[in-house]
Amino acid sequence: MRPANIPCLLFISLLAACGGSDTGAATEGNNKPSSPRTGPFEGLSTRYDGYYKSEAADIVYLIRLFPEGNAVLINGVRQIEDELPGNLVRDAVPDPDRGHYNVMVDVRNDSLFFVTTPRRGEISYSGNITPEGDLSLLRQSHITGKRQVMVYRFIPD
Repeated sequence: MRPANIPCLLFISLLAACGGSDTGAATEGNNKPSSPRTGPFEGLSTRYDGYYKSEAADIVYLIRLFPEGNAVLINGVRQIEDELPGNLVRDAVPDPDRGHYNVMVDVRNDSLFFVTTPRRGEISYSGNITPEGDLSLLRQSHITGKRQVMVYRFIPD
């Protein structure tokens, strides 16, 4: 074998050792899809079969988390509470005038971080999922300076 062929053979060997990419799709001769990839909430007790709910005075706050890493939030008065969960869809189009947001969640260790952008500024959230399965968040308005800890109880679908 000529020395010029060694780098080529080495490259082919490395390529074969790495294998192909797994996209989760079924392959020819394999009718079963491979296991789904895990998302940013891996290792947390995140639930996707419902939403998280908090209440303050006459306002209801809802959050639904999705395995891809986004959170959809909406809030409203108690009189329209029954209408709110229908807005918690994966591809929700945000409407800050209605208090409706679709944001990406930054997961670091066991903590969640995200920001909503109302018309006048930002509201940041940081917290975690408690051992009891609740979502506990520090909500900080960068508009008014108000900070509050909000506990969102899980409501199954």
